[in-house]
Amino acid sequence: MKLAYSFSALLLLSILSLSVWGQADPYPIKDCIGKDGNPEFYKIPKMKEGDELKGTWEDAITGTPGDSMNWASSFYKHPRLATTYSVTKPKEFGKLKEWAKATCGDYTPYGVQYNNQYTSCFDLSKNKGIGEILLSPITLEEKNVYFQLSFVTKDNFIDKLFTQISFPKKIRFYFLIPESVETGVRGGNVFKNLKLVSSQEAEIPFKEGYLKVPIQAYDKIRSQFKVDRKKIYHENIIVATEILEIYESKGKGEDSKTCIDEISNNLGEKYYHKKLMKP
Repeated sequence: MKLAYSFSALLLLSILSLSVWGQADPYPIKDCIGKDGNPEFYKIPKMKEGDELKGTWEDAITGTPGDSMNWASSFYKHPRLATTYSVTKPKEFGKLKEWAKATCGDYTPYGVQYNNQYTSCFDLSKNKGIGEILLSPITLEEKNVYFQLSFVTKDNFIDKLFTQISFPKKIRFYFLIPESVETGVRGGNVFKNLKLVSSQEAEIPFKEGYLKVPIQAYDKIRSQFKVDRKKIYHENIIVATEILEIYESKGKGEDSKTCIDEISNNLGEKYYHKKLMKP
């Protein structure tokens, strides 16, 4: 659902297409067959400050299509998705990565990360998306999180989308500090074990563009990082977003879903300010 990319995002995608997903990639490609997210995330609202969520998360840069499932409690798969790809797993690497992507569809949890060109959605038939939880990497170089229902257009395209797509109206952010952050085999970041530090709620206006949400516990979060000779090892954390209420679409077809276009803060303040929600 993104319409525009920052220069850095375009450069990143170019690098990925040329080398990260190169034919010589020796690492396994995961698919989404028979899987529908990470149910462990339903425990997050019951976690207390200091509690830890065990696991490893590969971001959209380093992860393969199937790794995206580890970033949300569930995600939307079109009812006819299984008819769009072969039941036989290809052996040739180029065809294999395209096949794996097809098994996941276009609405995976990776859609909200790093100005990705896609969007992340939940099945409307599953409690309308309420209670679903989606994770995204952010940085403490920025004191705000930017949340977007739909990108900015000249003709208020969000109204057309609303004929089939529902959107979050009220959400709760959970800020989690990773035990460690390592560089992935294809670049990007790999996060390990997430500790809950704080949470806060936000109301989302029904508008296009980014909603700027100040991180209320920013100083508290930053103070909990390990420090060695006054140098912070990294500035990467995870924000988990729980949907509490939605703007419910009247669409009832098989394409009906609840979607979030983006949750990020790593593209630079100037980038977001050009695309903020209008007052």
